[in-house]
Amino acid sequence: MCGIAGFVGKSKNLKLSFSILSSLFRKIESRGIDAAGYWMSEFGNDGKVHYHKQPGRSTELVKSENWLSKSILDTNLALVHARGASKGSGSPSKNINNHPFVSESYNLAVVHNGKVNNEDYESLIKKYTVDSQCDSEIILRIFEQAALLYNSSELDSYVGSVPEQHRLAGIKDVFSLINSGHMAVGIGEWKPKNSRNLWLFRNIHRPLWVADLREILGQVFFFSEPSIWKDSIRDSGLIELHKTKIVEIPNDEVWHFNIDSHTQYADVPRRYLVSRSVSKLWNHQGGKLPMIVDDVYIETITTLTNKNNFAPNIDNLELVLARLEKQVKSAQEISRNIYTTCELMIQSGSMTRDEVEKVIQILKNQNDTLLNADTIFG
Repeated sequence: MCGIAGFVGKSKNLKLSFSILSSLFRKIESRGIDAAGYWMSEFGNDGKVHYHKQPGRSTELVKSENWLSKSILDTNLALVHARGASKGSGSPSKNINNHPFVSESYNLAVVHNGKVNNEDYESLIKKYTVDSQCDSEIILRIFEQAALLYNSSELDSYVGSVPEQHRLAGIKDVFSLINSGHMAVGIGEWKPKNSRNLWLFRNIHRPLWVADLREILGQVFFFSEPSIWKDSIRDSGLIELHKTKIVEIPNDEVWHFNIDSHTQYADVPRRYLVSRSVSKLWNHQGGKLPMIVDDVYIETITTLTNKNNFAPNIDNLELVLARLEKQVKSAQEISRNIYTTCELMIQSGSMTRDEVEKVIQILKNQNDTLLNADTIFG
């Protein structure tokens, strides 16, 4: 388990923004004490990227001159990470295994909370070159390589006519190739002409939240869980921020924030819905991995406006209902599988009839609820 946090947008109050980020950096230590690191970019066409990681606790890094010297920077994009190293994912004593992971030019950085399934990882490192032993690095390599894998016409058919096509294709590949992993991910990108991108996404196995500080600071912050935000605000003595609106990013959604010279402050994100039917299969042949099944879809939910303040657009209700229908049918299938398993366990003597009847009653109550929901969809 790891902790991630950061922000996007030019700050209206540099001291306050740095104070909040520092507090978040300290508090995400509750999710990982093995290593800590950051990646941040300065405002301006020539704004520099600052990047550092080290073994040890984030509370130690936040007290260091290395971190404190960043308080004077006019930062418009920042990612921080506190690592809780998983067994077999690379020793944190070897700094190459720690977060953030960055591209060769440092213009891209990834922070990840979660774990890539070993089978997926072993297959993917045959296609993508990695430098570390940490499974999280593969997310960055999949993401950045999409720019080289697809031409313009392929991007049109793969992700549609959307901003940053090659980057969204990279995220689509991440969801497609990591078939059974846990992830909450933040990806930052430095681009010329003061352009910066932040992509946030997660699956059902990991949390990821955002705080809307656009009015106060011109920024949006993200963090692993609400308790981290609340503790950070309390310990910073920022009582006026206690009522800040915080929202959990829905699982299997991509939130994309972009700022540039014209839109210096954070605005509401472009949001994309990710769905899949079955896992994508890959065949390794002499270093080439042709796609056999292309089954992951990314659809635009809406480009939000300031008025709806991160709320879904009612005009896109049909997409929300389609997603809900999929979840209901999945729950129904799980209930049927449990019922079948119980019958088999009775036959094998692993469960008594009384124990099974209790399980069946719970399933019956749940199924009645699901059937009521099912009528909504006809």
